[in-house]
Amino acid sequence: MTAPFTTEGIDNVRARPLAGGGAEVTFRSTQEGLHHQLYVNGHLAEWTEEPAQRSFFLPGLPWACRLVVVAVEREQRQTDFSALGGALLARPPWVFRVSVPRGPWRGPGEQVLLLGDHAGGQMDEQPLVVRDVWPAWAAHLGWGQDAFGSCTFGFDSSVAPGFAVGAFGAGPFGLDGDAVELEAALPEEGLHHLVVRRIQPDGRYTDGAEMVFLSTPPPAPPKRLTATAYDAPSERLTLQLERG
Repeated sequence: MTAPFTTEGIDNVRARPLAGGGAEVTFRSTQEGLHHQLYVNGHLAEWTEEPAQRSFFLPGLPWACRLVVVAVEREQRQTDFSALGGALLARPPWVFRVSVPRGPWRGPGEQVLLLGDHAGGQMDEQPLVVRDVWPAWAAHLGWGQDAFGSCTFGFDSSVAPGFAVGAFGAGPFGLDGDAVELEAALPEEGLHHLVVRRIQPDGRYTDGAEMVFLSTPPPAPPKRLTATAYDAPSERLTLQLERG
């Protein structure tokens, strides 16, 4: 099967922080007639609206991130191909992701948090990620909140994700449920212990089972690169690298 995208002729992908916040990602490409997509840590983050565009603007980038630019046809520019990209678009080994089923038994106003220990053995109460269980765009599929009683066992679910489209079998009676995705880049190398915490609007919370994840991030960027000596006859330059 031919991949619906190509990386042929695409190189020199660079990220530059902007003074006003966010980042600019630039690239070179010989794919003149195609549009381009930017994948950040295995997720579709942006796409071009014009074939000649060679830059993306993002509100921010995680400290450790893998940037991949691919070329696609115009009608596919908003389609996320990460599931078809193999190792190229796979989630990198320093990014942890967990899915929390979003079901009608969870009320509006509830939140889910991801807590971690930064590979240090002590759980930090400052969450890595916070998500609303029912954000404004998500329809709450509860009793009497959709096509009243028209579905199985009186569960109102005409706008449920559908068979094998959502979190498989996570809803009541085997119905596929929607899910909240919690994802965090873990820059500290080593074994991380993580917990999903569910918080109700009144402040009560429940912690899930502890999870373990081995993070292997890339080395930190150098703090300073300094030229310390230059030998003209041999054209030899000596550099000093200072780590952060």
